Amino acid sequence: MENIQIGKVVIVRDSFLTENERDLKGQKGIVRMLYDADPTDEQTQDEVMVEWTPETLDGFEDDYFYDAFDQEVSWTSYILPAEVLEQTDEKLDEFELAWKKQEIFTRLFLDGLGREGKLIIKAFEKPVDPAVKMPMDCWLDYLNESLRFPVKCKVCFPYDEEDGPLQENCRVSLTGLNGVDRNLGVLAEVEYHGKPYILPLQDLTGGDGYSKDGKYLDAYGLWLVCIS
Repeated sequence: MENIQIGKVVIVRDSFLTENERDLKGQKGIVRMLYDADPTDEQTQDEVMVEWTPETLDGFEDDYFYDAFDQEVSWTSYILPAEVLEQTDEKLDEFELAWKKQEIFTRLFLDGLGREGKLIIKAFEKPVDPAVKMPMDCWLDYLNESLRFPVKCKVCFPYDEEDGPLQENCRVSLTGLNGVDRNLGVLAEVEYHGKPYILPLQDLTGGDGYSKDGKYLDAYGLWLVCIS
């Protein structure tokens, strides 16, 4: 897999059929993860996770997105054998990609999300320059304006014990937000037993039932799942 690098745009050079018999030949994506073959784990070939380019997303019919959504798999990315891919010299505009995903999500999925959907809409009410801000930045601004810090929360992600003292169901205090990370999303500043930690915000849920602040966290988490 020496000819394929993370962050580069690749094209599906050879015919490759999805489970729904769609041929992905000619589609393009940006390399996000590399998985080396591991016979001990029944992975017999090198694999690559690509995130589809805006051009490729535009070319898919809506059924592609609906099928992925119904099967609870990603509609924005795909894992492919490295042998069917060829690296290109093309550049990807990350801002264009982020807003293309937001456009498709809004058009196809937002109406069916009920109460959380209404909060998601509010996160994008203010006009922004899409060449300067990403959708995640809109969430950072919206949550900073809406949450009443500190917020009582619980950790909802099953961390490994070696990751530290924070474990699933630990009660923490969300004291603020610490910017955004492309891979992790909005970052949360929390306190646990008097010590500060930084976690992905989606790893937290409201700690006191369905509180107003908990609704914002749930809406953000749902949006993040839906565009992944």
